[in-house]
Amino acid sequence: MACKKKVGLLGFACRCGGTFCSLHRYVDGHACGFDFKKVGREHIAQQNPLVAPSKLHNKI
Repeated sequence: MACKKKVGLLGFACRCGGTFCSLHRYVDGHACGFDFKKVGREHIAQQNPLVAPSKLHNKI
């Protein structure tokens, strides 16, 4: 917890696993250890698979 404020029903869940108030819900508002760039790269890699050309056995 960043400020130890009671969040109740309006708590904002972060991807790092914590629930924060409206002031500390953003990454720079609390010491978030979640790597957003890594997850973004993995998501793009899954959505865009590597396309390899087919092998031509009989080249002219």
